[in-house]
Amino acid sequence: MIVRRKAHDETVLGLLAIFGPLGFQELGTDLVAFYRESDDARAAGEALNAASVGSEIVTDLPEPDPLEAYRAASRPFPVGSRFWIDPGPASQSPPPPGRIALRVPASRAFGTGAHESTKLAILALEEEPLEGRLVLDVGTGSGILALAAAALGARRAVGVDSDSQAVCVARENLRLHPFGV
Repeated sequence: MIVRRKAHDETVLGLLAIFGPLGFQELGTDLVAFYRESDDARAAGEALNAASVGSEIVTDLPEPDPLEAYRAASRPFPVGSRFWIDPGPASQSPPPPGRIALRVPASRAFGTGAHESTKLAILALEEEPLEGRLVLDVGTGSGILALAAAALGARRAVGVDSDSQAVCVARENLRLHPFGV
């Protein structure tokens, strides 16, 4: 529950405290967030209305999309000596000179390049001569390792996953790259 206080006094906090809040958060100068079970929030709202403390109560709060928040906060970063991982929204901005861009927007499939296991696998791929070789990426997730292998010259890189959503994500990520897998 969010209470927009019109009066800057402690009456609002005092009334809300009676109903056992999980916590308060000041947002700006006149906004208090009250988090509790819906029945307790409703009772606290009724108490505020009955007390006529001049507050507006908002209980229908939009829930932010964590993936959108991650994408918005993400910044490209280098991995190894050859790759530039872009985990944010798909963009056409060029990578730094000498780096290969891997564009893998955050999704429900594993593999934005930020996890240490993914970074280590990319480093291992950089150390292997992949030109003309076949590469199998088992548990492909976002497809980032198959994409890296293709970018390093693999004749064919195939990603497989038991999660059908990951397969769809990997296919979408493939379309973001000029090289084929």
